[in-house]
Amino acid sequence: MAILTTFKVSGDPDELFRRGMDEIEPQISEVAPRNGCLARVIVNDGDGLRFFHLWENEEGMNKTAEEVGSRIRELDFPEQQEWKQYEVVHQVTG
Repeated sequence: MAILTTFKVSGDPDELFRRGMDEIEPQISEVAPRNGCLARVIVNDGDGLRFFHLWENEEGMNKTAEEVGSRIRELDFPEQQEWKQYEVVHQVTG
């Protein structure tokens, strides 16, 4: 069953985006699709960034978190806040 996850990272949106693209994106773009990530969206939340990830299933999301979570923590990136997970009842992509 597909799931949608979302969380917020607080801080300067421009700085967070720059750091994320430089330090995290290369890892995530390799690992997440391999584990069933269907879509990743980042939005400016005013006082930070909000992330949305559409996954084929919870197992793939958990596997990705295991593979890249420690690397992200090593970069001293701000902690995730307001993390939520939803069961997807319908999706259309493309």
